[in-house]
Amino acid sequence: MDLAASTVALALAAVTLSTFIQFATGSGFGILGGPLLLMIDPGLVPGPLLLLTVVVMLAVVWTERRGLRHVDLGWAALGAVPAGIGALWLVRLMDERVTEIVVGVAIAVGVIAGLAGWKVRQTRPALVVAGVLGGALSTIAATPGPPVVVVYRTADVSRYRANLSLFFVATSVVSLSTLIVSGELDSTDVTAAAWLLPAVVLGALVAHFLVRLIPPRSIRPAALAMCLISAVSLIVSALAG
Repeated sequence: MDLAASTVALALAAVTLSTFIQFATGSGFGILGGPLLLMIDPGLVPGPLLLLTVVVMLAVVWTERRGLRHVDLGWAALGAVPAGIGALWLVRLMDERVTEIVVGVAIAVGVIAGLAGWKVRQTRPALVVAGVLGGALSTIAATPGPPVVVVYRTADVSRYRANLSLFFVATSVVSLSTLIVSGELDSTDVTAAAWLLPAVVLGALVAHFLVRLIPPRSIRPAALAMCLISAVSLIVSALAG
């Protein structure tokens, strides 16, 4: 993948912002990073973004490890694994514009639901369905977050961040494995991800110093608002293309 300097600069900025949002809220790396990178260069999704997602999520899980509860999203992971594998045929069938529209709409629906305060009852069936949708979105565009974010709730901020990030590790590994076996992931994807790794480090450092200064209640609404803007921009870009 031959990336122009301007493309690399924009991608670095997008990954830095997305990493910060993930560390601050426990979600948002794929939700924000997916649409932004798709607009910057479609070749950065899903392969390079999935590789970066694993790195970012493992870092958040380690940072928030005291909040880990393996049972929280076990049912969601159970639905995500087969869905992530099965969604591979969609990647082959759908062109870039359709992928952008599907991802944009999925993100917009999830974000609007969150901003409106809509809460899905956190039952096992609801978690499985959220996992299925998240797993499919992970393979299609490295964006497993919206369905699970809408369903999963806990008052413990550390627990929320840790367990969402652990779920994203699982979905990303499944999707990456699927892409590798199918030959959809190659050395150019790894190279592109390597170029963007410094942005992950920068985003994590910024989060380390700034997250504690931000009122907790304002973080999630702000992140959701940015994600909504990103999703709408992605849909408009796809329709105009």
